[in-house]
Amino acid sequence: PARVECIYCSKKRNIAVFDDSLAFHYPELVPRFHSSNMYTPQTQYAFSDIGVHWECSRGHVSKCTIETMLKREKCTMCWFEDNSFAARNPRNQDLASHEERRFGS
Repeated sequence: PARVECIYCSKKRNIAVFDDSLAFHYPELVPRFHSSNMYTPQTQYAFSDIGVHWECSRGHVSKCTIETMLKREKCTMCWFEDNSFAARNPRNQDLASHEERRFGS
């Protein structure tokens, strides 16, 4: 017989009742929850390991799990923008332009 995996135990459940929702457990993430997601923060299961879309304060949209989002201070694009050679060395614009042409940052 085929083994049936519990959607609650495996964290694959996506739809939530209110007290299991993202909005209930992590209200600080609600403003970053992107409108393109299938569910709303009130119906998104807070402990799901399924990736959802997030929007940062700079307007970048990325997809990752709720758990990953809780660990991040910045989205991936913001991190790269803030840590590029040009951002770290504003006086060396010639070198920064060379780095951007070479590495596509």
